[in-house]
Amino acid sequence: MKKNKPLSFSVYKSLIFSFLGVLLACGQRADSKREQPSLKIYPAKLRQIALDTMPPSETLPIGKIETLPLGKPAEVSLPNYTKPIKWKTVKVGNPIVYTLGLGSMPSPTKVPAIHKPFRAGKPQINPAKPPYSKDHNPFSFTIFGLKEGLVENQIHQIFQDKKGNLWMGSYNGVSKYDGHTFENYSQKEGLADNFYQCGLEDHEGNIWLCFRGGVTKFDGTYFTNYTTKEGLSHNTIEAIREDSKGNLWFGSVGGGVSMLEPKRHTFTHFGPKQGMGADVYGIIEDKKGNMWFATYDAGLVKYDFKSFSRFGYAQGLPYNVIMDLKEDRSGNIWLAMWTGVTRFDGTHFHHLTGNHERYTSKISIDNDNNVWFGAQPGGVYKIDNARANITKITTQEGLPNDYVMCSLADKDNNLWFGTNDGLVKYSQLVHNLTPKNGLIAAEIACVLKDRTQNIWVGTYNGGISKIDFGTQKIRNFSPKEGLSDADITSMMQDKAGNIWCGANYSTMFRLNADGKTITHFRDSGSYIVCIFEDGAGNIWYSSRDKNGVFRINGNTNTVTRFDMKQGLPQHQVVRIWQDSGGNMWFCTFNGASRLDKNGRLLSNFTEKEGFRLSVVESIAEDKYGNFWFSDIATGITHLNLKNKTFIHFTEKEGLSNNTVFGILKDPSGNLWFNTRNGLSKLSSEVVRQLASNEPLSKPIYFKNYDSEQGYLGFGAGRFDIVQDSTGKIWLPMVDRLTIFDPKEETLKNDKPNVELSKVKLFNESVVWAKDTTYVLKNGLIVDDFHFESLSKWNNIPEKLQLSYDNNYLNFEFVGINTNTPQKMIYQYTLEGLEKTWSVPSARSEASYGNLPPGNYTFKVKGMNSDGNWSAETAYAFSIRPPLWQTWWAYLLYLVVISTLVYYYFIQRVQNRLKKIRELEQIRTRISSNLHDEVGSILSGLAMQSEMLAITSLSSEKDTLMEISHMSHEAMERMRDTVWAIDSRKDRYENLIDRMRAFAEKNLHLKNINHTFRLELEDAKRFIDPEKRQNIYLIFKEAITNICKHADAKRVSILFKQEKNGLYLLIHDDGAQKPITNSDGLGLNNMKMRAKNIGAALTISYDKGFKVELVMG
Repeated sequence: MKKNKPLSFSVYKSLIFSFLGVLLACGQRADSKREQPSLKIYPAKLRQIALDTMPPSETLPIGKIETLPLGKPAEVSLPNYTKPIKWKTVKVGNPIVYTLGLGSMPSPTKVPAIHKPFRAGKPQINPAKPPYSKDHNPFSFTIFGLKEGLVENQIHQIFQDKKGNLWMGSYNGVSKYDGHTFENYSQKEGLADNFYQCGLEDHEGNIWLCFRGGVTKFDGTYFTNYTTKEGLSHNTIEAIREDSKGNLWFGSVGGGVSMLEPKRHTFTHFGPKQGMGADVYGIIEDKKGNMWFATYDAGLVKYDFKSFSRFGYAQGLPYNVIMDLKEDRSGNIWLAMWTGVTRFDGTHFHHLTGNHERYTSKISIDNDNNVWFGAQPGGVYKIDNARANITKITTQEGLPNDYVMCSLADKDNNLWFGTNDGLVKYSQLVHNLTPKNGLIAAEIACVLKDRTQNIWVGTYNGGISKIDFGTQKIRNFSPKEGLSDADITSMMQDKAGNIWCGANYSTMFRLNADGKTITHFRDSGSYIVCIFEDGAGNIWYSSRDKNGVFRINGNTNTVTRFDMKQGLPQHQVVRIWQDSGGNMWFCTFNGASRLDKNGRLLSNFTEKEGFRLSVVESIAEDKYGNFWFSDIATGITHLNLKNKTFIHFTEKEGLSNNTVFGILKDPSGNLWFNTRNGLSKLSSEVVRQLASNEPLSKPIYFKNYDSEQGYLGFGAGRFDIVQDSTGKIWLPMVDRLTIFDPKEETLKNDKPNVELSKVKLFNESVVWAKDTTYVLKNGLIVDDFHFESLSKWNNIPEKLQLSYDNNYLNFEFVGINTNTPQKMIYQYTLEGLEKTWSVPSARSEASYGNLPPGNYTFKVKGMNSDGNWSAETAYAFSIRPPLWQTWWAYLLYLVVISTLVYYYFIQRVQNRLKKIRELEQIRTRISSNLHDEVGSILSGLAMQSEMLAITSLSSEKDTLMEISHMSHEAMERMRDTVWAIDSRKDRYENLIDRMRAFAEKNLHLKNINHTFRLELEDAKRFIDPEKRQNIYLIFKEAITNICKHADAKRVSILFKQEKNGLYLLIHDDGAQKPITNSDGLGLNNMKMRAKNIGAALTISYDKGFKVELVMG
């Protein structure tokens, strides 16, 4: 019969999982290319359907109802790893006091500290692979072993430096973990020994590493080893501490304590003779500045820099052997002993009693003042000071090994445990329940919180588990106890306290509030995936078997059916819900529908209306009245009905995965989304900013929790996410029930540290060393590079200069992040080439090829999962030009080109001068010929005509004299022409002589006095022949006009040289008369000649006729 169902739930699950191969892969890749784009807001096209225009809904009898006795469920105890603390308290007796220098007590020995630094070797670098976890893992531990990058599984001690790196060691050296790689150091690289015991970072940033064979100081470049040869009291060092004065204290096995004063370069040794024990395993400085020592042979020792005070068995300690000690925030000193753990409050010893392992290891105090310590064997213990209880965790709870050597609480409040079988990370955020803890089945379908704060869990292939916190029991219900099916798909508690349940292959049933009976609704249909009670007390449910939504109408024993005939976009309804306004919502396989509170209008939100909704799994309303939809394939949709807009959120916007099952709004207004790949949180602040359309205060929308924080399950279930009264969030998974505790969430504003880890050439690593040549795998030669020094820690060449043909660079960078390393996002730019930053992405490498010569600065910054950006890390380098592009090459080019231009110019000038001389010779020859030949002809003609006039008749004399006059005038003009073309007259003095002669000759004939004033620096200077001729003709025309047309008595002539040219002034004192032309030349010709030589001519009357010629 089941095979004939149109669409079974198993088919539906197969449909879901058919998406997951692609969807999950996309989710895993999301962080590799995740960025924070600007949100796109879409208009919401609302389509309303009036139900009175549709066929009426169908009201049917509810059918057969059968109430039967409920069988007694099987019970198991809820896992309880925590017990109350029991203390045995003893009043502290008077210590034994040893005062230095008093009586026979000798003073400590001082020896010089010998420093012999040497360059550290290059570490072995292993990529950190994702950690693994055990199948049964209630505490969600993640584990690093050999396969994940460790060089050795046995971890002796862990500490964290200021940058956030974790340093840890084993008997095979020391490893540094930055979240991405393990850098491994051993004696091969220069350490004093391989058997690591402890370490720290001092106030100057140096790393101190202690071994059974001495101490190594590492400043990022150089190792400095200290053994007994360099001043230590003993080579086996078990403890180290830096005090508030900057002194370093080393606790040894066999040599007491050595105090190093770095500024004085001295060791001071304190041993049994001074009151100190010989074997020291722990050192602290208390809040008052006293030093405390955990010893193997002298109990607890206090040093106030005057005397040593011993507290041992006689003073109330249960045992004298102490392996470690720490001070908590309250000033208590915690002691790890062979007999367990003891707390010292200054007046009393409080010894932990009960069934606890005695051989305890290193102690750590977390950010909440909880005390953590390991046992060998025995696992890990947590003492909660606030709640006065103790928690024990072993391999049965997920640890890889019960031998826990050390623990560390990092700055993100993660716990790290060093075991004999790997490094363990514990986020404290996530815990799990499985059938091994008492659940009836592993695959969780739905979760319900009832009114008494108990949790009900619906499973596949099992039934129902009720987690009763009051009795600390898990009660399991199966078909044996009366359930209609072992696959429970939905649960709901009504106002009367009844638990309504939907089954996969069977009908709906109700666990009645009396706890004794169960009621079956035999005709409800199967595949009940949602049950809901509205504000009026009506029960709604959806059945895939009968299709559509059904409402049980109170006590009328009838149901009303709504399906596609009434306007629903799809008859398969996943979720039924009522908003704060009383409207009913139906989530379907084809979007969502809203039925108004009056039951008259139906509004659909599907792809037809522009919504990116397919199979809508859940719906929630934020405190601003906006609605949120989760989808099986397309992420989340935010609907603002007031503005009629919607926004989509997917992996591109930072969502953990596009397959989203459930939504929870917590009391603070945060929204939580259960996705296939993890839990995504949208903070109340982001919700507010989205509602008010404000820009985000941080460049991220979602805070994601996944395997990096111990969220190891594979998200499943329907729309169910519940939050209990303690704030814990309960989430259904494919193979477990996950409990997430937001109270353990640590949100910080700390900026991450981003470092440049490697500079490569042509995609190949280079061991940067001066005066070295490399041949890369591709055959390219790397040489002729220079740098000042190598940077600390990463050996990056500083102020690197590369040759022009080594111009393909790769920059690798890392954001130090041991909390959520895979969620680091980076941006980078190359100043000198780019003006903008790259798109934010998880890519931790940048490549630049074919860089032209120049100076560059590579900059990178990173953002962690809390949305905090690091400071910019800058790296300056340069690419030198080839020889033919250097400054001296350009200078040589300039000299050569200048020389060529110079000689070319000289040649051009010489050729020009040659042509000018040839032209001058021609001009001279022409002028001589004109003067000699034409001049003699005109002179002869004038003389002959004058002679003939003497002897001729009176009637012919006038004609002959006219010919003589014209011959003289032609001869005069010819002389002007000869003078103009004669190259021997190309000097200012020739022009001046000509002008002076013309003025004296013509003005004298008119009885006009004149002055001729010259202001020239060099009259022998060359003047352009064209300028010379035009100046003279202008001058001649002006004098001629004065002689013919003016009644002047005096003429002033000024010819001078100014800064930018020549100035000629001719000014008479005659009366004003019209200015006319003479001999057809006239004023127009004067202006034309002035224009030809680029001069300005001005003719005016100012107490006489005035002509001004200005030439630039």
